Amino acid sequence: MISHRVADNRLELIKEDLLLALRRMQLDVDLHREEPRDLEPLKAMIEAIDQIRGPLVVLEHREAVALLEAMRALVQERVENRDRAFDPALMRQATERLADYLEASLSPGVQRPDAELSRMKDILRQAHRGDATPTADAADATAHPLPDILRRLQYTFAAQVDVAPE
Repeated sequence: MISHRVADNRLELIKEDLLLALRRMQLDVDLHREEPRDLEPLKAMIEAIDQIRGPLVVLEHREAVALLEAMRALVQERVENRDRAFDPALMRQATERLADYLEASLSPGVQRPDAELSRMKDILRQAHRGDATPTADAADATAHPLPDILRRLQYTFAAQVDVAPE
């Protein structure tokens, strides 16, 4: 028998797999940053993106899927064209946004931050098109740190209130 809490949050059943694949993506970005000539970490990142994307498609997390597709397109283009500009910091920030999204989606009673994913997706698509290659600093400027801090506090508070005895 599945509890109401798990039935309401279908991601809970695959939480560990998603978080493990996401961590793998973060490590792959860091490995590529250390050795930009080695494309194996990017190939592994594509596999991790696909692993995360599948369940999110089924569970209709459209903004997260769109972000993953933008990430995949950028990484795939770098793998196919070594001369293509690639900003590991921007990709690292995209994985952090995705981590925040998954954390929010896995926390009961917390709204998903779809708008943040949408902004990050637009930044990645801009980089893919080659429009004045945005940097992680540009993404930070659009994200505004204060709302990020408030959002994280909200997650923490919601998680603590949810488990507190009544």
